[in-house]
This record gives sequence, C-alpha cells and structure tokens, in this order.
Amino acid sequence: MVDAIFNGSEPEVNDTETYENGKKIVPSYLCDPVAVDKTNYKEALIDSGYYKETELQ
Repeated sequence: MVDAIFNGSEPEVNDTETYENGKKIVPSYLCDPVAVDKTNYKEALIDSGYYKETELQ
C-alpha cells in the first residue's frame, strides 16, 4: 500500500465497510491471520518469500 501511494497510484483495498473513524469509513486491506509454529513455519515464512531461511537462524 505504501508503494502504491508513494508512486501515485491507488492502493489495493478489500474492505470498504468495517473501519469507521468517526468522520468516514476508511478503506482497508484486511489480511487473513495465519498461526505459525514449527510445523508450518517453512511454508508460511520462507516459501512465501517473507523471510530467507538464513534470517531465521
């Protein structure tokens, strides 16, 4: 979202109803939470490209 705003384009949003700040509804991008533990950390953190394996050691 920051890159889109910085580059002058519209950020992707997937929620335009939930967040009311008292003056307007704030468009948002809601992420699905993922619980990460030793059984799925590789898929969730490394295979997704979020981290490199060396960064977690």
